[in-house]
Amino acid sequence: MDSKSRQSRREHDSRSYRRRQPLARFRLLTTLVVTVVLLSGCSSVEPQATQASREAFIRSHPALTVDIAQAIRQGIVVRGMAPDEALAAVGRPFARTLHSDTNVETWLMKASAFNQAGIPHNATVVRLAFMKGRLVEITGL
Repeated sequence: MDSKSRQSRREHDSRSYRRRQPLARFRLLTTLVVTVVLLSGCSSVEPQATQASREAFIRSHPALTVDIAQAIRQGIVVRGMAPDEALAAVGRPFARTLHSDTNVETWLMKASAFNQAGIPHNATVVRLAFMKGRLVEITGL
């Protein structure tokens, strides 16, 4: 190749690159926007119960025992709670499993949703086990 054809090729490559550059930027920007949108959706997967939602639940369930109402108000779960009461106290689990052979429903929750004694400080996950519609086990994992 002579120098003239090399220079012509460089100019062609340069023009081609400049034409592709906006497309590459667009793809990068689109990828970033989609990633941010998807990740922001993940934050709403496991909302914790708020004090206002706890109080609203207590008001709408006047038959609650004093002990259960107090636990919900404090944002803690106690043995004997029904699933809707535990949901009002600490929010939705990130995983639920129903073991049909034993009729046990297991919830897995982030330990950060719990502010109660009995959960080890180094636990990252808390398992709640319900049998026959009542909370029977609270385990920090």
